[in-house]
Amino acid sequence: AVGISEPFKGVGTKLFLYDKALKEMVGNEIDPDDPVLLADAWDTLILGPAEEFREKLEGMGILGSDGAVLVGGDRICAPDYNMAPKMERHFPDIKTPWRYPNSGLMAGTGRAMRTFIHCLVEGSLDGATYTEDDDDQLRVQNFVYECQEQGFRFPLSLDEDCRVFQNMGEPIVGWDFELAVPGTDSLPAVPPRICNHATGERPVIVHGCGGHGRWFLSDIYRELELMNYLGVDPDRD
Repeated sequence: AVGISEPFKGVGTKLFLYDKALKEMVGNEIDPDDPVLLADAWDTLILGPAEEFREKLEGMGILGSDGAVLVGGDRICAPDYNMAPKMERHFPDIKTPWRYPNSGLMAGTGRAMRTFIHCLVEGSLDGATYTEDDDDQLRVQNFVYECQEQGFRFPLSLDEDCRVFQNMGEPIVGWDFELAVPGTDSLPAVPPRICNHATGERPVIVHGCGGHGRWFLSDIYRELELMNYLGVDPDRD
């Protein structure tokens, strides 16, 4: 975990902590070509295995040599709704509601993520200075738009089908709950998952963002019986 016991000055602090950690770790503990997941700490939940995470990223072309980055898509363009038309012009081919970048879930190779995060912290094209008091999500949105305005499209993709990431800033529950299925002699066990109503995808990681997101995240713990599945006794542990 990044940031434990570190000073927290604002929501922008996490990008500086990510930048410091990736500069230190990529090429050492982290192979530059290995997939890296950057996820908010307290309102995210990993439901799928690492093998599925890697396979989906590979299938989406995120683990190539072009420095591609995958960011979770969101229904809401926050924190600045005025950015919505710009993001829609930047991602004109998206056909699902998840068309706005959410910085709570991001992934790519170690090399790609190191470059991307460093650009967010240090590489403003308009000469502006990014600080820890600034909003990290707005920074991502402004950065990709600035790049396009300068004639360079940064290789950032949105997970518009929620194949890997499900942001839950939704007006209503938009997924089914699928309980764990025990294994048999002939069939492997199936872990608990959610299935997106609109796309049929089973995301690997979920993010309880937005007004309803925190409640929806607690629903996942309850409806999927995750405490029982993980063998956690709240009264004891």
